[in-house]
Amino acid sequence: MGKSFLRCGKDRVSVFFGSAAQYIEVDASNGKLARWNVALSPIAGGKATGFAVTEAGRIFASLYGVSEPDNSVTYGLYELIAKAGTSVATLIPVNGTITTHDRNGIPPDETFDRLWGADGDELVVHRHGDGWGISWAKISASPSSPDKPEN
Repeated sequence: MGKSFLRCGKDRVSVFFGSAAQYIEVDASNGKLARWNVALSPIAGGKATGFAVTEAGRIFASLYGVSEPDNSVTYGLYELIAKAGTSVATLIPVNGTITTHDRNGIPPDETFDRLWGADGDELVVHRHGDGWGISWAKISASPSSPDKPEN
């Protein structure tokens, strides 16, 4: 699943090891460590390209994968759900962010590309057509049914 990422907040330190498919949290108040295995990537050959933890504590990762058989590439934003008392965290796709297109083609403008981080409870993302720009995206309050990011 690619790279590793570290995010520090006032309440916890979060580490996402994409290549090892591991998520770790350290509680800043008591130093207690919790660890989860992350379920297999929902994108074939998926590699992590971004990671963020919002102020409210929601966890997100962006993935990118190439499928050689059909010469396609897939981009997507996922919410990582890591529940206390469980050993496996799951990746839930955020509606409207999963896109597959021909590897030799150009994705449509507004297609989600990468997660850069969080700014409070908004995600900072890059979309195709943004050039070198970035966008702020709001995600719905319900972790069980995330909505498409909005500008």
